Amino acid sequence: MLDPFESRCPRSRTTLRTFAIAVLILLAASAFAAMEAPRFQDLRDQLKNAQVAEDKRTIIELSQRIVAIAPNDSKTWDTFAQTQLASDATIIVEGIAN
Repeated sequence: MLDPFESRCPRSRTTLRTFAIAVLILLAASAFAAMEAPRFQDLRDQLKNAQVAEDKRTIIELSQRIVAIAPNDSKTWDTFAQTQLASDATIIVEGIAN
């Protein structure tokens, strides 16, 4: 037996189905993003602690993790680049001294 709604407006049913699928995808994506947010904030907190401790290796590692999650985070890219350059300079100076 045919659905009376479908016989009157078949395009509306398809549109409604498409809308429902889109809403479900958005809900799933937002749930996934919400699960990542605390981890991301933990990485930022750890990065701040590493900067206070001036632990270059940890700063570099945490910066790499953060930019993997948020590649448009220019502040973290800057932190990463400056720390990497400072670390490389230290290695060169130690090599010359030895």
